[in-house]
Amino acid sequence: MSVMRVVLSVVSLSTLCACAMSVAEARQNTPSAAAQSAAETKQQITVPLSEPSRPATLKIDLIWGGVTIRGSNRKDVLIEARPLERRGRGQVYIDGGGIVVLGRGRASGRGRSDGDTTGLQRLTQPGGFTIEENNNQIVLSSGGNNRGVDFTIDMPSRSNLKLTTLNAGPIVVENVDGDIEVDNMNESITLTNVSGSVVANAHNGSLKVVMTRVAPDRAMAFTTFNGVVDVTLPPALKANFKLRSDHGEIFSGFDLQTRPAASTASPSLRGPDGRIHIDVNQAIQGSVNGGGPEFEFRSFNGNIYVRKATN
Repeated sequence: MSVMRVVLSVVSLSTLCACAMSVAEARQNTPSAAAQSAAETKQQITVPLSEPSRPATLKIDLIWGGVTIRGSNRKDVLIEARPLERRGRGQVYIDGGGIVVLGRGRASGRGRSDGDTTGLQRLTQPGGFTIEENNNQIVLSSGGNNRGVDFTIDMPSRSNLKLTTLNAGPIVVENVDGDIEVDNMNESITLTNVSGSVVANAHNGSLKVVMTRVAPDRAMAFTTFNGVVDVTLPPALKANFKLRSDHGEIFSGFDLQTRPAASTASPSLRGPDGRIHIDVNQAIQGSVNGGGPEFEFRSFNGNIYVRKATN
C-alpha cells in the first residue's frame, strides 16, 4: 500500500511539472495583463543637472527592483520607471511540506490570494520613489516601499555611480566613464564598456565586467559569493592581482608573475606563549606588466575568468 502511495506521488509530481512547463511556455509567448498594465503605468522623468559641464554622480538604493544605466552624449538625466513585474510565474515550487505550487514567484505585490479572481484583471500599482538633485549629485531611492520598480536611466557618459540593490533585479551599466561602485545582494551585475575604476560585489549572482580603460593608481575589486566572476581588462594594464576561489577554478589571459603566498617562519613570529602561528593565504598573488595597484578577484562558489581585451 505504501508503494502505491509513493508511485502515485511521483506520477502526480511529474504531471504537475509537465503542466507547469506548458503554462510557462504559453505565458512566455503571450503578453500578460500585468505586463500590459506595467507598460501603461511607465513613468519618465527628466532631471536637469546643476552644472552640465561637470561629471554627474548617481546614487541608487533599492530594496525591490533592477537598474539599467546607459551612458550617452547628453547633458541631463532621463529616468524611466516601470512597476516590477511578477517574476517566476509558471514555474514549479515545492514548499517545505512537499506541496507543489504553480505560478508563485517574487513580486512587487506579495500579498496572499484570498479571493476568487475569475474574470478580473490584476492592476499594477506603481511603486513610489524619490529623486533629489543637488550640485550634480542625484539620489534615487525607493526607501522602505515594498512595491518594486525597475529603472532604466540614460545619463552623461562621464558620471560616477554608487548603486545598491537587494532583491528582484539585476544591475546593468553600459558606456560609463567614472568611479563605479556597485553592490547587488540577490541578482547579477553586468558592466559593459566601462572605464575608470570599479568596485563590484554580487553576493548571490554572477559578475561580468568589460573595461576599456582603467584609472591609474586605483585599487579595484570584483567579488561574488555564489557566482562566476568574469572580467575583461585592457592588455596594457599594470596591476598586482589577488585571486581566490574556494570552490571553483581560476583562469587568466594575462602573464601573471606569481609570488609566494607566505615566507618562511622566523623567530620574531613567536608569541609570548612560545607558539608560532602562520596563516598561509590561499589566494594567488602576482604582478601584471610590472605591477601596480591591487586588483582583487574573489568568489566562494564559482570560477574566476580574467581576460585580456583583444583591441
